[in-house]
Amino acid sequence: MKSKIRSRKNKIYYYFVLIVFIIFAIFTIFKPEEKYNVILISIDTLRADHLGSYEYFRNTSPNIDKLAIEGFLFKNTFSQAPWTLPSHASIFTSKYPTYHGVINERNIICDITLTEVLKNNGYETIAYASKFGFVKGKFGFNRGFKEYTDINNLLRNNIQSAIEWLDNKRNGPFFLFLYGYDVHDPYLIPNRTEMRFDVDRKTNIPVTYEDLNKIIEEELQKSIYKLNESDIPVVRKIYWKHINQSSVEDKAIVKSMYDNKIALVDYHLGFLFNKLKELGIFDKTIIIITSDHGEEFWEHGGYKP
Repeated sequence: MKSKIRSRKNKIYYYFVLIVFIIFAIFTIFKPEEKYNVILISIDTLRADHLGSYEYFRNTSPNIDKLAIEGFLFKNTFSQAPWTLPSHASIFTSKYPTYHGVINERNIICDITLTEVLKNNGYETIAYASKFGFVKGKFGFNRGFKEYTDINNLLRNNIQSAIEWLDNKRNGPFFLFLYGYDVHDPYLIPNRTEMRFDVDRKTNIPVTYEDLNKIIEEELQKSIYKLNESDIPVVRKIYWKHINQSSVEDKAIVKSMYDNKIALVDYHLGFLFNKLKELGIFDKTIIIITSDHGEEFWEHGGYKP
């Protein structure tokens, strides 16, 4: 009798050890995968066919191209609207403009957003957007974000803010949204040292903000407040007055300067990618690069203001 009881106890003990071993195996060998970080980068007015990964003839985007080689390149995607507000609303809600209803400046996002889904699943949500244009918190883009900063126009400055934030980030998955107007017209760069693709200087087209301010001073015969990249609406009007949109040469210069702006953004994206590698989270981060729409370079007969 005692031997049977002892045998039964031994079996129970063995079963217990087996169960503990299985649980240990599940949570060590077969433990659930860690959540990936997500970085969504929207480069306003970026044409896919001006990137090297889409076989463009200029080397405008080496960092983006490398990311495309290592990841996935989508060749059959479509913007849901030709302008910023409804297009970004579609990105964040996964709905057509006719369904999310954000089709003019009087509308705001009312549907659940990507950010809210990720926040509800334990993600820390941070955004660095633009003070100019339509990707502002007041249109509902701040829904679900722990922090939504829209005080800067330039993606490259927002990239720097993101890098500083990453340096202080410690635990848990995150969703980071970066957006800026760097590639948008007017096609001016800060200075000539940042010009990768040279242009024909036989014309008087401004290519830097210094050029534009010099033109303004000469026309007005006096010095005024210096315009810079934070003055997009004013600069656009002045810039296009000095472009002959019927000239083949002027059009070629405009496209070259557009490419220079792409190259400048790509250069700064390299710093972000390097920071992720330095922190050891590059391979644990889903990086999505997209745009709200492209840019028309007179293909449809349109002219700039």
